[in-house]
Amino acid sequence: MELSDVKHTIKLSSDESFGCAFCSQSLGTSIDWDINHLIQIHGGKLLHVGSESLSSAGEAPYLATVALIGFSEVPPPKAATARFTTQLPPAS
Repeated sequence: MELSDVKHTIKLSSDESFGCAFCSQSLGTSIDWDINHLIQIHGGKLLHVGSESLSSAGEAPYLATVALIGFSEVPPPKAATARFTTQLPPAS
């Protein structure tokens, strides 16, 4: 795949967890496994590996490893899996 063929990218981070855009696999446990999953199973191309500094209010900054994977196709839309309700619990 040429760089000009990239139509979709996924950013992986050692600091984030989410579901694979192409299947139901969870990502975020191990960034090396996640990279291999996206390349070997879904035909992605590794575009970049590096680090980013992150911080929370009042805490010291820390580093996370990031990877950018490119794809020649956009993943199909997924059906919503979460259900939200505004129903309140019964009054006691």
